[in-house]
Amino acid sequence: MRNVVYYSTLFILWVVIHLLLSTALTVILAIDGPYAPAVAAVMPEVWILSVGLAMFTRKAIAKRTLHEEKKFSKAVPIVLVALGGVMVGANIVLSLFQEESTEDTILALTAKDIENNTSPNVLDKPLKTSENAVDEKETLLSRIILDFKAGMNDKFEKTNEKTPVRFDEFISLNEIIMSDSTYTFIYQFNINKDDFEGDYLREIMNDFVDNVKIELYYAVIAHCALVEVDSNEFFKNVNITFQYTFTDKNNRQIGTCEFHYKDLAKE
Repeated sequence: MRNVVYYSTLFILWVVIHLLLSTALTVILAIDGPYAPAVAAVMPEVWILSVGLAMFTRKAIAKRTLHEEKKFSKAVPIVLVALGGVMVGANIVLSLFQEESTEDTILALTAKDIENNTSPNVLDKPLKTSENAVDEKETLLSRIILDFKAGMNDKFEKTNEKTPVRFDEFISLNEIIMSDSTYTFIYQFNINKDDFEGDYLREIMNDFVDNVKIELYYAVIAHCALVEVDSNEFFKNVNITFQYTFTDKNNRQIGTCEFHYKDLAKE
């Protein structure tokens, strides 16, 4: 009977934590719409964080419901909370990027509409040759890429001014280093790397990068569709590299990983 009470209490606490995290992310990530809480609730990072946080309460709940001291490993909940924190941090950075991307898109479309509407007469326009059409597409692509990079630089500079940005008690963004077309993000885990196996931490880093790549891919696809630019050409020509460095609480390097925008282009 006590076991039933223990697991029931743990489950209820997990539900409460999950709902609170969903509500918080709805505000932080500015998720709009009547189903915003439901959208936040199904995000993988919310599940990972809530499970990790709930696992930290096992000892206290066992003491109250089972009336006995139990020892639980902190390794799994620490990794879960750290991974969830990294994913939340990535989403926050991406939301800043998407906001700037949307603003640039609106400006680009407005400029295009003005150009079209100020033409004296459609019939008076000279017929475009295929060569002129190609030149116009390349010019538009170059302008969109320049605006895109300028927007990213501005947003990341503002974010860098606020560093270190702590996402939770286990993960923080300490610095963003920008050089030409490379952006390096320095993250710190509030753990001792000697307490974990290297493969375990490497898996966390790889999952993080895969999540960022998916988010960026679809954000760029939507942006290019709005400004009528070939997304594949955008990926090939934008020349941007994201690098991620992870350290432990003693500033010892855990590992690095990176990806290039051109890796997202179709062959």
